[in-house]
Amino acid sequence: MVAGSTEARRTEPRSGGNYPLFLESLTPERQRALRDLLVQVYARAYASLPEYAYTEEKAIHRYLTWLARRTTRGGFFVAFSSLGPVGFLAADPAWRDEETGETIGEIHEFVVDPAYQGSGVGRSLFSAGLAFLREAGHAKVGLWVGVQNERAKAFYVKNGFVPGAVQGKWLRMYRREPEVVFPNAHVAEVPVRGEA
Repeated sequence: MVAGSTEARRTEPRSGGNYPLFLESLTPERQRALRDLLVQVYARAYASLPEYAYTEEKAIHRYLTWLARRTTRGGFFVAFSSLGPVGFLAADPAWRDEETGETIGEIHEFVVDPAYQGSGVGRSLFSAGLAFLREAGHAKVGLWVGVQNERAKAFYVKNGFVPGAVQGKWLRMYRREPEVVFPNAHVAEVPVRGEA
Protein backbone atom coordinates (compact mmCIF):
# COMPACT_ATOMS: atom_id res chain seq x y z
CA MET A 1 0.00 0.00 0.00
CA VAL A 2 1.21 3.49 -0.79
CA ALA A 3 2.19 5.44 2.31
CA GLY A 4 -0.62 7.65 3.50
CA SER A 5 -3.28 6.09 1.27
CA THR A 6 -5.14 4.55 4.22
CA GLU A 7 -5.88 8.00 5.63
CA ALA A 8 -6.80 9.31 2.18
CA ARG A 9 -9.14 6.35 1.67
CA ARG A 10 -10.92 7.15 4.89
CA THR A 11 -11.47 10.80 4.03
CA GLU A 12 -12.16 10.61 0.30
CA PRO A 13 -15.94 9.92 0.37
CA ARG A 14 -16.57 12.53 3.05
CA SER A 15 -15.43 15.35 0.74
CA GLY A 16 -18.64 15.97 -1.14
CA GLY A 17 -19.50 12.45 -2.23
CA ASN A 18 -18.48 12.84 -5.89
CA TYR A 19 -15.65 10.37 -6.20
CA PRO A 20 -14.87 7.85 -8.91
CA LEU A 21 -16.19 4.37 -8.22
CA PHE A 22 -16.32 1.28 -10.37
CA LEU A 23 -17.09 -2.39 -9.83
CA GLU A 24 -15.10 -5.27 -11.22
CA SER A 25 -15.77 -9.00 -11.19
CA LEU A 26 -12.34 -10.40 -10.35
CA THR A 27 -10.76 -13.53 -11.70
CA PRO A 28 -9.01 -15.65 -9.07
CA GLU A 29 -5.68 -14.41 -10.46
CA ARG A 30 -6.64 -10.75 -10.08
CA GLN A 31 -8.03 -11.46 -6.63
CA ARG A 32 -4.66 -12.99 -5.65
CA ALA A 33 -2.85 -9.91 -7.01
CA LEU A 34 -5.02 -7.63 -4.85
CA ARG A 35 -5.09 -9.94 -1.81
CA ASP A 36 -3.10 -7.69 0.54
CA LEU A 37 -5.36 -4.71 -0.19
CA LEU A 38 -8.48 -6.85 0.22
CA VAL A 39 -7.17 -8.10 3.58
CA GLN A 40 -6.91 -4.47 4.70
CA VAL A 41 -10.46 -3.66 3.55
CA TYR A 42 -11.74 -6.74 5.40
CA ALA A 43 -9.86 -5.83 8.59
CA ARG A 44 -11.17 -2.25 8.57
CA ALA A 45 -14.74 -3.39 7.85
CA TYR A 46 -14.72 -5.79 10.81
CA ALA A 47 -12.72 -3.63 13.23
CA SER A 48 -15.84 -2.86 15.26
CA LEU A 49 -17.21 -6.43 14.99
CA PRO A 50 -14.23 -8.70 15.71
CA GLU A 51 -16.45 -11.45 17.11
CA TYR A 52 -17.65 -12.15 13.55
CA ALA A 53 -14.32 -11.94 11.76
CA TYR A 54 -10.97 -13.51 11.23
CA THR A 55 -8.63 -11.14 13.02
CA GLU A 56 -5.18 -12.49 12.21
CA GLU A 57 -3.73 -11.54 8.82
CA LYS A 58 -2.82 -15.15 7.93
CA ALA A 59 -6.34 -16.32 8.72
CA ILE A 60 -7.83 -13.54 6.56
CA HIS A 61 -5.52 -14.56 3.70
CA ARG A 62 -6.69 -18.20 4.02
CA TYR A 63 -10.31 -17.07 4.07
CA LEU A 64 -9.86 -14.96 0.93
CA THR A 65 -8.22 -17.96 -0.76
CA TRP A 66 -11.27 -20.06 0.14
CA LEU A 67 -13.57 -17.33 -1.21
CA ALA A 68 -11.60 -17.28 -4.48
CA ARG A 69 -12.13 -21.03 -4.87
CA ARG A 70 -15.89 -20.68 -4.22
CA THR A 71 -16.32 -17.80 -6.70
CA THR A 72 -14.34 -19.00 -9.73
CA ARG A 73 -17.34 -18.43 -12.01
CA GLY A 74 -17.18 -14.64 -11.73
CA GLY A 75 -18.90 -13.99 -8.41
CA PHE A 76 -16.13 -12.04 -6.65
CA PHE A 77 -17.04 -8.36 -7.01
CA VAL A 78 -14.82 -5.52 -5.85
CA ALA A 79 -15.69 -1.83 -5.59
CA PHE A 80 -12.79 0.48 -6.38
CA SER A 81 -12.34 4.17 -5.73
CA SER A 82 -9.47 6.12 -7.24
CA LEU A 83 -7.38 4.94 -4.27
CA GLY A 84 -8.00 1.20 -4.63
CA PRO A 85 -10.46 -1.40 -3.29
CA VAL A 86 -13.09 -0.14 -0.86
CA GLY A 87 -15.39 -3.15 -0.60
CA PHE A 88 -16.10 -6.61 -1.93
CA LEU A 89 -18.80 -9.26 -2.17
CA ALA A 90 -18.33 -12.99 -2.76
CA ALA A 91 -21.33 -14.65 -4.44
CA ASP A 92 -21.29 -18.43 -4.84
CA PRO A 93 -23.56 -19.82 -7.59
CA ALA A 94 -23.19 -23.45 -6.46
CA TRP A 95 -23.67 -23.59 -2.69
CA ARG A 96 -25.28 -26.63 -1.11
CA ASP A 97 -27.55 -25.31 1.61
CA GLU A 98 -27.13 -27.39 4.77
CA GLU A 99 -30.64 -26.61 5.99
CA THR A 100 -32.55 -27.60 2.84
CA GLY A 101 -30.05 -29.72 0.91
CA GLU A 102 -30.73 -27.74 -2.26
CA THR A 103 -28.22 -25.85 -4.38
CA ILE A 104 -28.78 -22.12 -3.97
CA GLY A 105 -26.99 -18.84 -4.54
CA GLU A 106 -24.99 -17.86 -1.47
CA ILE A 107 -23.42 -14.60 -0.42
CA HIS A 108 -20.39 -15.72 1.58
CA GLU A 109 -18.92 -12.32 2.32
CA PHE A 110 -19.91 -8.69 1.93
CA VAL A 111 -17.67 -5.94 3.32
CA VAL A 112 -17.38 -2.21 2.77
CA ASP A 113 -14.67 0.00 4.20
CA PRO A 114 -16.32 1.99 7.04
CA ALA A 115 -15.38 5.28 5.35
CA TYR A 116 -17.57 4.28 2.38
CA GLN A 117 -20.54 2.86 4.27
CA GLY A 118 -23.68 4.83 3.52
CA SER A 119 -22.27 6.15 0.23
CA GLY A 120 -23.93 3.65 -2.13
CA VAL A 121 -20.90 1.37 -2.48
CA GLY A 122 -22.61 -1.46 -0.60
CA ARG A 123 -25.83 -1.07 -2.56
CA SER A 124 -23.88 -1.30 -5.84
CA LEU A 125 -21.96 -4.38 -4.74
CA PHE A 126 -25.08 -6.06 -3.40
CA SER A 127 -27.04 -5.39 -6.59
CA ALA A 128 -24.20 -6.84 -8.69
CA GLY A 129 -24.04 -9.96 -6.52
CA LEU A 130 -27.79 -10.56 -6.61
CA ALA A 131 -27.89 -10.01 -10.38
CA PHE A 132 -25.02 -12.50 -10.82
CA LEU A 133 -26.85 -15.15 -8.78
CA ARG A 134 -30.14 -14.48 -10.58
CA GLU A 135 -28.38 -14.86 -13.96
CA ALA A 136 -26.91 -18.14 -12.69
CA GLY A 137 -30.50 -19.35 -12.31
CA HIS A 138 -31.06 -18.94 -8.57
CA ALA A 139 -34.41 -17.71 -7.33
CA LYS A 140 -33.25 -18.36 -3.74
CA VAL A 141 -30.24 -16.68 -2.14
CA GLY A 142 -28.92 -17.28 1.36
CA LEU A 143 -26.42 -15.66 3.69
CA TRP A 144 -25.28 -15.68 7.31
CA VAL A 145 -25.05 -12.53 9.40
CA GLY A 146 -23.96 -11.90 12.98
CA VAL A 147 -26.91 -11.93 15.38
CA GLN A 148 -25.75 -8.64 16.94
CA ASN A 149 -24.89 -6.95 13.62
CA GLU A 150 -28.02 -4.79 13.57
CA ARG A 151 -26.91 -2.52 10.73
CA ALA A 152 -26.25 -5.44 8.38
CA LYS A 153 -29.47 -7.22 9.37
CA ALA A 154 -31.49 -4.07 8.64
CA PHE A 155 -29.77 -3.74 5.25
CA TYR A 156 -30.60 -7.34 4.35
CA VAL A 157 -34.23 -7.05 5.47
CA LYS A 158 -34.55 -3.84 3.44
CA ASN A 159 -33.26 -5.83 0.46
CA GLY A 160 -35.83 -8.61 0.78
CA PHE A 161 -34.08 -11.12 3.06
CA VAL A 162 -36.10 -12.90 5.73
CA PRO A 163 -34.56 -14.04 9.03
CA GLY A 164 -34.36 -17.77 9.60
CA ALA A 165 -32.68 -20.04 12.12
CA VAL A 166 -30.03 -18.91 14.59
CA GLN A 167 -26.91 -21.02 15.06
CA GLY A 168 -24.78 -19.70 17.89
CA LYS A 169 -23.78 -16.14 17.01
CA TRP A 170 -25.05 -16.41 13.40
CA LEU A 171 -28.46 -15.73 11.87
CA ARG A 172 -29.43 -17.45 8.62
CA MET A 173 -31.31 -15.27 6.13
CA TYR A 174 -32.90 -16.04 2.76
CA ARG A 175 -34.30 -14.08 -0.12
CA ARG A 176 -36.50 -15.51 -2.81
CA GLU A 177 -36.62 -13.61 -6.07
CA PRO A 178 -40.16 -12.56 -6.89
CA GLU A 179 -41.82 -14.39 -9.75
CA VAL A 180 -42.27 -12.30 -12.83
CA VAL A 181 -45.94 -11.91 -13.59
CA PHE A 182 -47.15 -10.16 -16.67
CA PRO A 183 -50.63 -8.78 -16.04
CA ASN A 184 -52.98 -8.75 -18.98
CA ALA A 185 -50.80 -11.25 -20.83
CA HIS A 186 -52.77 -13.40 -23.21
CA VAL A 187 -51.74 -16.83 -24.30
CA ALA A 188 -52.54 -17.24 -27.95
CA GLU A 189 -52.86 -20.55 -29.64
CA VAL A 190 -50.23 -20.85 -32.28
CA PRO A 191 -50.81 -23.46 -34.92
CA VAL A 192 -48.19 -26.13 -35.24
CA ARG A 193 -46.44 -26.00 -38.58
CA GLY A 194 -48.25 -28.20 -41.05
CA GLU A 195 -51.55 -28.19 -39.15
CA ALA A 196 -52.87 -24.82 -40.27
